[in-house]
Amino acid sequence: MSTQTQTICIPKGARWPTQFTLSNASGTINLSGCTVTMSMHNVATGVVVISDASVTVTTAASGIVTYSWGATETATLGRYLARFKITAAAVYIGVPDDCCINVVIVNNAT
Repeated sequence: MSTQTQTICIPKGARWPTQFTLSNASGTINLSGCTVTMSMHNVATGVVVISDASVTVTTAASGIVTYSWGATETATLGRYLARFKITAAAVYIGVPDDCCINVVIVNNAT
């Protein structure tokens, strides 16, 4: 099975909301009636930066969610992997293996 993992770059210290489109090999994931949380860890160190934080489902049918970064979550340069947990009607659906997004925190100097 072939998967396409999204990659986004975020400037160090950024705090603005970021939209993600959750998809798998079959296409975008319909999130109607679902709640979503996000966890993110540093790829090099394994340090967890975000653990099961609430994510806003912005456009359910299109799999679009929005996350507003906390003060320390974009403070360290590096590569991170964000994973999403999807729950429907209080039943944990799981974290699709191909529902991951690479997050790269980059220096915001010009």
